[in-house]
Amino acid sequence: MKVICKYVKIDPEMLSVKLDQKDDDISILELNITLPETEAEDTPK
Repeated sequence: MKVICKYVKIDPEMLSVKLDQKDDDISILELNITLPETEAEDTPK
């Protein structure tokens, strides 16, 4: 998170963290961040 926040300002409300346990030896950590739209995406090419 600190690395991402270094480059993009993130609203904590736009963050989702999920941990799934599969069997006894497998864990999956899912991190979803909705990034804000930038001006470059809004301007036509």
